[in-house]
Amino acid sequence: MKRRLTILNLKKFDWESLLNKIEKHLPLFLICIFIFIQSDKTARVVSYDGNTNWFIHKLAHFVLFSLVFLFANRSFGDKRKALVFTILYGISDEIHQSFVPTRTASLTDVLIDSSAGVSMYILISKYKKYLPISIIKFFNI
Repeated sequence: MKRRLTILNLKKFDWESLLNKIEKHLPLFLICIFIFIQSDKTARVVSYDGNTNWFIHKLAHFVLFSLVFLFANRSFGDKRKALVFTILYGISDEIHQSFVPTRTASLTDVLIDSSAGVSMYILISKYKKYLPISIIKFFNI
C-alpha cells in the first residue's frame, strides 16, 4: 500500500491546535513588540516638571512589565519561567536602548522591570484565591 504524500495535507492538519497556540502566545508577542518599538523612539516629555516626568516613565515601565509577566505566565504556564522571561526581557530592552542614539540604558529601569515581575509573582501566589475565575483562566494562573 502506497500512501500519497502531499506538501500540505489540510485534512490531517490540526488547525484548532494551531489557533489555540496563537491565542495563547499572541498577547506576549504583541506586548514585547510594543515595548521594542517604544524603546526605539526618542523619549517623550510627558511633563515639564522633571519629577513628574520621571515618575510617569517609571510607572509605565512597571505597568508594562507587569503585563509582560502576566502574558508570559499565560504563554508558559509557569510563574517561575514567566519571572525569568520578564527579567531577561527587561535586561534586553535596556541593552536595545543603549544602541538607540537618543536613549540610554538604565540599571534603574532594569530594577523596576524586574520588581514588576516579582510583584506580580508575589501577588498571584498570595492572592490567587481572590481573583475572578475569568482572570485566572485568561492568564493561566
